[in-house]
Amino acid sequence: DGWRQIQGDDHFWRVRGMDPNQLEAWLQDTRPAILVQIPGVGTSDPGLWDRISAIREVLRTYFGICNITITAALPAVAHDHLNTEPFFLIVRGLDLTWHRVDELVDQQWLMTPRITLNFEPFIFDSPTFLGAWRRIERFPDTSEEGIRRAFQRGFTDPTFAPFILQIIQGDIESNGIWEGNSVRATFQSIVRSIRVRVMPWRRNGRATEPLALLYSLPPTGYPPDWHAFREQAQLFQYGTLTTGSPEFVTHHLWCTICHTTDHPTNECYLPSIPGWTGPRPSARRGGPNNHVGRGGGNNRGGRGGNRGRGGFGRGGGAPGAAAA
Repeated sequence: DGWRQIQGDDHFWRVRGMDPNQLEAWLQDTRPAILVQIPGVGTSDPGLWDRISAIREVLRTYFGICNITITAALPAVAHDHLNTEPFFLIVRGLDLTWHRVDELVDQQWLMTPRITLNFEPFIFDSPTFLGAWRRIERFPDTSEEGIRRAFQRGFTDPTFAPFILQIIQGDIESNGIWEGNSVRATFQSIVRSIRVRVMPWRRNGRATEPLALLYSLPPTGYPPDWHAFREQAQLFQYGTLTTGSPEFVTHHLWCTICHTTDHPTNECYLPSIPGWTGPRPSARRGGPNNHVGRGGGNNRGGRGGNRGRGGFGRGGGAPGAAAA
């Protein structure tokens, strides 16, 4: 299946915690750019110069990318906390074309003897992760495929589907991410895209129970409309009168290794990959308590999902303010 996509709480997760003035300067520069993070550390962690040197060496050795500048994101408020936002550095330069950017985004993760890197596009796109549900025994069929069908039934329910269709129509009419598609065909694509992953979850040292994680293509790239869609998806009751309904998990998951918001640190799959040279759960510090907060080799894998260099349409937003 390739690498799992890093997830965020909103469109601005890649620049969360960043100095807004620096972000504005980054946005004004229209040259090709790629974002890079190192698992288990933030840009304020000690050793930044060594990490920049390692990134430069890796890009030269593995991709032949030499004439570049590498700039770390500055925190909105100076701090000395370990493994805390912001996490990303930006790479630009003469050797970095849009074609090379696409190549690095498709790479997503690179593990080398010196450093492990995660490449992300410098865009503000809608996340595909919609939330987690507990009490999965209340789904009529508790297999991943059965739970996926339950979410599909919810999305197509007469009390929810019109809301999604309205968001899609607004996106298309405003030349958004679904521009050129019909409302009905887009809706069907979103329903078909629904996928579920069941993950064990231990909360505050108590007994482990499974969570159902829900993912789908977004109906829009416009942040307010996407947030409204996600909220309705989280509020919908996916069970039956016979079984009851599974419960949406209000605790926001967060991983101190890959910095995603769809699993806690002890469920990160990356350290189990052969050749992994990044940190392991027992070695990580920093980040939210109990890893529940806010929200060498050359191993390659596919990316998936929507990519591009554009924003989110409908007039955009204020990423500088959102990042602060």
